[in-house]
Amino acid sequence: MNLLGVLASDASWWTAHMALPQIVKEHVESPRHGVEVGVAFGSMSLWLTRKIPALRMLCVDPYMPYDPDDGMSDFMQSSGDEIAELVRWRFANEGHDRLQLLRLTSEQAAATVADASQDFVFIDADHRYEAVKRDIELWRP
Repeated sequence: MNLLGVLASDASWWTAHMALPQIVKEHVESPRHGVEVGVAFGSMSLWLTRKIPALRMLCVDPYMPYDPDDGMSDFMQSSGDEIAELVRWRFANEGHDRLQLLRLTSEQAAATVADASQDFVFIDADHRYEAVKRDIELWRP
């Protein structure tokens, strides 16, 4: 699958992009620290920090394949290093230090974050049931 196919594969992506900052503001008083698990191209974390100026985002993605039936995973197989570099460039080009990319698995990253230190976690990595359940368990504390 090419890049355009990956981006166009899920129309709900755009809806989530537009709604998530408002949802966070409605449910978290003065959000300052967030995590995105499954960063891909970095657009969601960039959007959140643009809409919530005091927000710092920890952005977690190993940029490795995870599911042979998922187009994004297939794309990571061939382009993970390039995507990670693109995301680093996008974050640096934003002109602030509120976006930190951790090229780790969800499990590895969760182990480095103190319990109750984040205001919210947005899980958008491996979309299979067991993987999402595991991410919730890892990040709940």
